[in-house]
Amino acid sequence: MRKEAFEALLGSLGRLTPGQRQAVCERIQTLETGEGAGREIEGVLPGIPPCPSCGSGLCCRWGHMSGLQRFRCKNCRRSFNRLSGTPLAHLHRKDCWLAYSECMEQSLTLRASAKLIGVNKNTTFRWRHRFLNGISEDQAEDLEGIVEIDETMFRESFKGKRKLPRPARKRGTPAAQRGRSKEWINAVAAAACSETRNARCPAGAFQGMDQRRDGAGSGRRYAGTGSEGFQHAGID
Repeated sequence: MRKEAFEALLGSLGRLTPGQRQAVCERIQTLETGEGAGREIEGVLPGIPPCPSCGSGLCCRWGHMSGLQRFRCKNCRRSFNRLSGTPLAHLHRKDCWLAYSECMEQSLTLRASAKLIGVNKNTTFRWRHRFLNGISEDQAEDLEGIVEIDETMFRESFKGKRKLPRPARKRGTPAAQRGRSKEWINAVAAAACSETRNARCPAGAFQGMDQRRDGAGSGRRYAGTGSEGFQHAGID
């Protein structure tokens, strides 16, 4: 906005009614929240990314739009932002993304999340799949330095399938059998405790790990190979 137009806008604020002033404040708060999501994205992904269309690294900054920095490729001359080519591309209502991510952390249902943040349940359904796809794609191929390895268990789900190998159950019901059984899926997670995520972890390193309840048993077999030169230590 030009300086003259901005000064005219400031001069018109004194003629607004209390209801209009409240509407202006709510609109500014909404814009600030939306830009907050953009600032989070800019902070996680600093620098100039390569072009998602041709892969060229010859890109330059090309203004801002919708709270995000845009870039322009000098090779194919296409413009893009940090979300182009990602699962979050073309999603609207960025002002609600952070609030919905908190709903996902609290394991709220789609309808409860939609009612809380003020969007349609179909929107929360689409967001959930996009957010989870983004997390699944943002995985380090290799790890180095001090690496934490642990396992988690979750119930096997057949949601969306018409033919179930077992009777249907409601969400949150306890398992039919005590302890570990075929109803549970074992997942091993690993994270590097350093700032860098580049590493040299051999392919298939997490295959055949001990399926123990204690955290120390998750990576014992891999750390004890000896040939890789890793040391194992339990973390409380």
